[in-house]
Amino acid sequence: MAELSRRDLEAIEGFVRDLYRVHREQALIGFLLRMLAELVPCRQVSWNHVAPGLQRAEVMAWPEQPEDERYEEALRLHLADHPLIAHQRATGESRPIKLSDFVSQRKLHDSGLYADLYRGLRYEDVLAAPLAMGFAPWARLILGNDRWPFRERDRQVLAALQPHLGQALRQTRALERLARRLEAQRSEPAVTRLEVDARGLATDPSARAQRWLAWYFAELPKTPADLPDPVAIWLGRERRAQAGETIGRASAPLMVRRRGRIPTLRLVSAGEDGTAQLVLEEASDPDAPLRLADTPLTRRELEVLREVEKGARNRDIAAALGTSPATVKKHLERIYEKLAVDSRTAALAWLHERRRRGTRPSGSIRERGAHSPRALPAPCRRASTARVAPVLGLRLRRRGAVRAR
Repeated sequence: MAELSRRDLEAIEGFVRDLYRVHREQALIGFLLRMLAELVPCRQVSWNHVAPGLQRAEVMAWPEQPEDERYEEALRLHLADHPLIAHQRATGESRPIKLSDFVSQRKLHDSGLYADLYRGLRYEDVLAAPLAMGFAPWARLILGNDRWPFRERDRQVLAALQPHLGQALRQTRALERLARRLEAQRSEPAVTRLEVDARGLATDPSARAQRWLAWYFAELPKTPADLPDPVAIWLGRERRAQAGETIGRASAPLMVRRRGRIPTLRLVSAGEDGTAQLVLEEASDPDAPLRLADTPLTRRELEVLREVEKGARNRDIAAALGTSPATVKKHLERIYEKLAVDSRTAALAWLHERRRRGTRPSGSIRERGAHSPRALPAPCRRASTARVAPVLGLRLRRRGAVRAR
């Protein structure tokens, strides 16, 4: 067996260094599909994942073929009689293997596998590398070539990369699990306490309590101690209900929905001296629609992203939206580019974070100034000159002066 050349080893080293810089699974797969062909010349590189029981096969390929969905179905039909899959299931062998190791070119051409799948793909030989180290045993890199057979050098290059592929995939999945845990913690309800004295004034409210009361209950208090009118009215009803003055009425929290958030105000206790203990809780609204104006996406791209959130695959999204899987792929590529992400998981994390934040206020009332324009509700703010000028038929000069057109 011939040794790899120095040039090959240097190319493999550079490839592996770049490989470990990728931190998202979908981006990792995309990197492999696009860059592996530079090390091992071939017609197409694909990432196949075969479900247990050989009932389903998922394929991502580069470059894409016009009829990728049809070829994916053809692969699924031939999973049971595929020579490479049968060998790996029977022996558990994990080293890269070639289709030409098991069948002759004539026998391949006479097979249903070639007629249904490889003839259309123009494959004359296949080089397959299961992921090493026992991780995801049915995830494989498949290299297809239009010449017979693959060289032994190609097998050696793939064998040198194989352990790093499994390690890199484990790394990206571990990072994504950590990101999901972090996102789950961020989505947990945030809570603050609020004490109210007998006069109905808040006793030394925290910055968070001030911000939430002013933002969610649509009124800017005159002082930090003043409660917005909706809160004061609700608190009076709750006090009377707890004192038994309101017959047949149970205590109920004050809850509103605004910009993807659900703030909930509860009366914990009411003292005989007129004081009260309140708890204000803020949580994300899972049913809140994301407005088109809040995203850089088009209406169609937002529809695709919402289908992805439901767990739909490309073919399911295409059926739901009345388009083709190839069009869905293009939409996803544009979504990744606009959101500066590289995977479905990252796009969904962006969606959940945007939905979680909505247009939440940042900074306290004291920090922004009780009577500053930024402290007012959004409809009351003055539009900037740069936004109003085009509407009024004006144009801006460099120094900020406005001149009529």
